Amino acid sequence: MSRQELADDCNAELARRYRTGGRIRRWAGFTEKVIGALERGEIRWPNEDYRAALCAVLKADERTLGLYIDRPAEASDENGFRAIWRWPVSHRGADPSGAPDMAHDVAEWLSTRSAQSASVDNSISTSDHLARIDAARAHFEHMYRRVGGILARPRIEAFLRELIVPPTLSRQHARRASDLVAATARLVAIAGVCCYDAEQHARAQYHFGRALNMAAESGDKALSSYVRALMANQALCIGQPGRAIDHIDVALSRNRPFLSPALLTDLLVMKAKCYAHLGSRSECLHYIHAAEDAYGRFDPRHEPSETGYVHSGLLELKSVEALLQIGDLVEARLRAESLLAHGSANPRSDVYAQATLSMVCAARRQADESVSWAMKAFDNALGMESWRIRGRLDLMLKALLPFGGEKRVKEVLSAYLVRDHYSTTGPML
Repeated sequence: MSRQELADDCNAELARRYRTGGRIRRWAGFTEKVIGALERGEIRWPNEDYRAALCAVLKADERTLGLYIDRPAEASDENGFRAIWRWPVSHRGADPSGAPDMAHDVAEWLSTRSAQSASVDNSISTSDHLARIDAARAHFEHMYRRVGGILARPRIEAFLRELIVPPTLSRQHARRASDLVAATARLVAIAGVCCYDAEQHARAQYHFGRALNMAAESGDKALSSYVRALMANQALCIGQPGRAIDHIDVALSRNRPFLSPALLTDLLVMKAKCYAHLGSRSECLHYIHAAEDAYGRFDPRHEPSETGYVHSGLLELKSVEALLQIGDLVEARLRAESLLAHGSANPRSDVYAQATLSMVCAARRQADESVSWAMKAFDNALGMESWRIRGRLDLMLKALLPFGGEKRVKEVLSAYLVRDHYSTTGPML
């Protein structure tokens, strides 16, 4: 059987599964190149639908076909300390930058935490480390929101390479150990966000994978779902709504009882955006309403620290993006105006909201209003180095191009394209 023949058979099996389950087709399907990548081991853990199709066509289980997720080998340092972060050395798990193996894996650290008794001084040291990691996460998260992931990424990765934790803890301090691992998972997840904001998608997936493992080791199911939400957001960002839905479904099916209203809101409204990209209007509207219901139970006093990014503005913004995608311009405009009237949480959200409203106005042929919001978005984006911001502004400019013959539009495009020359991300359009 040739690679193309195998790809055709797998695609037929995929179609059968979608048809039987009444599901929307979410993947482009197998190709000769995909089969070749599987044979060479470049892809070792395809999505669930692909794995099921391969197993059905080849009449074998995943283990027999060599489908698995790598777990990196372990190593220890020389100082009696165990680092909570490592750069794995295995082929698929290796850091895309080629950074050297630095320290011990979290799983190893946790599995040996009862090897020695913890002194009072050690407990204090652990508290200090926990406070340091929490402070670092807050710092880099704010840096990302204010200046973008391109500038934040090297700083947070340098911090991670130097990050160590106290010697192993006794069973008496097992809870403190789990807290430390969970805190580090949150920090590593922010590193992943900074990476995909800088268009370093392979590196972002690496960080998210490590954060997901750490969240599992800590036993924090809600944290695992938070990382899944970030992975879904990245998948949607790079044009893979089907993969994003997979991540969201895993988070909802496995951990829903543990999800806070804020995280549930984010997952549901992101699912609405996914279905908007897939062209399913009814599913999109269903999940927007479900997200609104979830947000009705939101109480910031009872939310975990990692969901601080969720606020009413986020719900409205993602709803506007979904509505714009399905062509519901009237409702999109109303929500966008409501969002801007109540203000947003940070400058980055301002840029997204203003650029999105500019696109809504352009779609409704309201050129003057579109230009006004575009100017505000550009002004707020000054100093930000972010490919995601760049992508949003790029879409906004393209929405204005049909009005390029109008004097005001022409002046705005010319002025901002000249100014944009000095950006790290390079010229637009």
